Amino acid sequence: MPQSADRQDPAGQPYLVVGTSVRGLVQSAKAAGHAVIAMDAFGDVDTRQSAGAFEPLPLHGLRVNGVELVRRVRNLGARRPLAGLVYGSGLETQVSALQALTELLPVFGNAPSVFAAAQSPEQLRRWLAGSPVRFPETRTARPADSEAWLIKPLAGSGGSGIQTASSTTAGPDEVYQRRVRGLSLSAQFLANGERACVLGVHQQWCRPDNSEAGSFLHGGAASRPDLPAGLTGLLESLVQRLTAAAGLRGLNGVDCVYDGQVLWLLELNARPCASLDLYDAALPGGLFHWHLRASAGELPATAPDPVRRAYQILYADHELRVPRGLQWPSWATDRPAAGTRIMAGAPVCTVHADGGDIESRYAELADRQQRVLEGLRGDRRPLWRRWLGSEAVATI
Repeated sequence: MPQSADRQDPAGQPYLVVGTSVRGLVQSAKAAGHAVIAMDAFGDVDTRQSAGAFEPLPLHGLRVNGVELVRRVRNLGARRPLAGLVYGSGLETQVSALQALTELLPVFGNAPSVFAAAQSPEQLRRWLAGSPVRFPETRTARPADSEAWLIKPLAGSGGSGIQTASSTTAGPDEVYQRRVRGLSLSAQFLANGERACVLGVHQQWCRPDNSEAGSFLHGGAASRPDLPAGLTGLLESLVQRLTAAAGLRGLNGVDCVYDGQVLWLLELNARPCASLDLYDAALPGGLFHWHLRASAGELPATAPDPVRRAYQILYADHELRVPRGLQWPSWATDRPAAGTRIMAGAPVCTVHADGGDIESRYAELADRQQRVLEGLRGDRRPLWRRWLGSEAVATI
């Protein structure tokens, strides 16, 4: 693992940032003065503008092609020295490739063995032993009461691959997990291998979907500094427990559900999460820089002040093409280039809202996503508005 993370990178060498979508990490790095090469699946305009160079993430279908990824990184390193690699989502199925990358250059964040362990239901259950936080019942055999269960991939991210058990049967590398309903809460934190600094607690929701099976893809999040102290304290103690047990480093996140009495841990994301957008301005230097420092063992002296931010991923309900000359507002990120064809159900962009209470942020997000759609299509048909009234955004 890397031994230092000074603001002045070695001889101005860039960091390689790899993941399904790395715009947030790349923008954070640029703001802190770090040079980066971005490698993701989208190549959005604002990602390319913030990176010194862009490389497409090699995919095999919807999954990262680990063999090709290692080959490309090796070739990049042969052409120019790299300060190290920072990985985000998308490598959950490619732990062996991540291990191979550690032999080519310093990797900031969790070691591949920790990254893999964080995806194991059995390991998560062991780490929770004796804790008031519980882990949902998980099994490999199909349950009789399938209506109350989900099918989840063992190595997934962003809700991809999750289905209701009543609609299909689990395949290889998938498990059945009893569904827990309630308030969906997450926390993002920095860890130094022994202790953690919680950056904030936020509520998140899934993408609205008109299909019978529903959708579990990540739809958005809003910071919740207004939650009861007892609930936030429970989340903070969970984070400290997991950090000490797993030896977590860098930026990490936990996804939980609070059913009104019990807090349930659903996932430990042992890498930077999409909710980085909520907290990037909360610490001097931004979270890319603090990811490097925490990976090397340093945490902030004090926790950051609470933030009031929210974002919503806008998905298309039918095929779109980005018109030329479209003027993107400052509150829209992950901007596709002019002429880009966006398939039905694919992400269009992300809209953001700041300040106010959570209800006002929800309303502003809905208005802003509609304004983007009007610019793209030239009409005013409402799209993807149901998330405002869904169970996933119930407040406490």
